[in-house]
Amino acid sequence: MRLPILLFILLPFLLPAQAEWTLARDKKETKVWVMDFPNSNFKQFKSETIVEAELADVVALQLDVANMGKWYDNVGTVTLVEKISDLEGTYIVDFDMPFPVRDRVSAIRAKMTYDKASKTVYVITQYEKGILDETDKIHVKNIQSKWEITDLGDGNIKILHSGYMDPSGSLPAWIGNTGVKDGPIKSFKGMRKILPEYAGSIVEWLN
Repeated sequence: MRLPILLFILLPFLLPAQAEWTLARDKKETKVWVMDFPNSNFKQFKSETIVEAELADVVALQLDVANMGKWYDNVGTVTLVEKISDLEGTYIVDFDMPFPVRDRVSAIRAKMTYDKASKTVYVITQYEKGILDETDKIHVKNIQSKWEITDLGDGNIKILHSGYMDPSGSLPAWIGNTGVKDGPIKSFKGMRKILPEYAGSIVEWLN
């Protein structure tokens, strides 16, 4: 079953006036910025890259939530809860954290929209209450993300991904904040590797 992807939203947050984005990673293909998040020791991030693909290919990958663990950093199993529409749904995400950090789990609602004028697809995700049962995994309840996927033409797609997650539990902030800087680079690298599998995809509502 396919529906909009997780992956972690950053809506326009009301931040203190002195807060600003700091460039944390500048790789050949990806840039990552971080900034303080209100009343939290864990930072939010935004990242940017350009991939060679068609817009439908990237959207098809985003919709293929079941296989997100193949390319998105620290994501394991993704389980559908409810398909609300072709562009909206809820699901459970299991996070496979590196030892000795305990694994996490979260419930997500995701919604996808398309601005035809700018040729941009938006994906917004946030925590959904009332889904998770008791489990031995730590529940992540403060999680949100946003994707902006824009067709630049000539086979190039610009991707902006931003988000925030409080991992809950006893995870030290410095570990979480290191992951925030390196995770987007790993995720975009995984995306580039798997994108050829979606070449030639057809997404009717993009036309």
